[in-house]
Amino acid sequence: MSAAPSTESAEPRVSYWLHWLRRPGLALPALYVLSSTIGMLFYWAYFRRFGIDILAYIDPTDLLLASFRRPTVWLILVLSILAVHLDNLSSARYGRRPHSRWTAWYGSATYRRANVLIGVAMIGGFLVLLAHVSGERVREGRGDRVQLTFAEDGSQTEGQLIGTSSRFIFVHEVATGRSMAYPFEALRSVETVVSATPEPVDNDAMP
Repeated sequence: MSAAPSTESAEPRVSYWLHWLRRPGLALPALYVLSSTIGMLFYWAYFRRFGIDILAYIDPTDLLLASFRRPTVWLILVLSILAVHLDNLSSARYGRRPHSRWTAWYGSATYRRANVLIGVAMIGGFLVLLAHVSGERVREGRGDRVQLTFAEDGSQTEGQLIGTSSRFIFVHEVATGRSMAYPFEALRSVETVVSATPEPVDNDAMP
């Protein structure tokens, strides 16, 4: 008696995205880990531009919120995941059709697994690039400028705002190139400095 033909290849494979959506008990912790990992990578690359070891100043909750403070980070993540997913679907369809042995690699499961790793590397690269661009913007003085008033003696200092954590505010001095971390408990107030806009010069009125 011959064995019944296997129907494994004929049955549609459930998408791994649906696998997570149908199991919210696993999806929520996975989202927490993903958000914290993204936040840690971005924070490390961003504050590294200022010579600050950010991991010494932040709490786990700061890592979770870091990615949500930068919506661009999630846009990069979603677009990268979508690109990898669509390419893997195309690879699976190509693998089910007759094709040349020279292009067989595109339809293989090995390619799809490697594609996921490439997608992870792309996301990491984009995050580091975004952190570098954001850091350079602050270093060049094009970010928000703040004035800090200290609680102990009322003295004040100004600088470019690098960022904040739950317990610290980080400020960069463009003139000296120094970056400082101040605990919120040592400050009386933090004010945004609005630079005065210079009046336009009327060249026709000049002698």
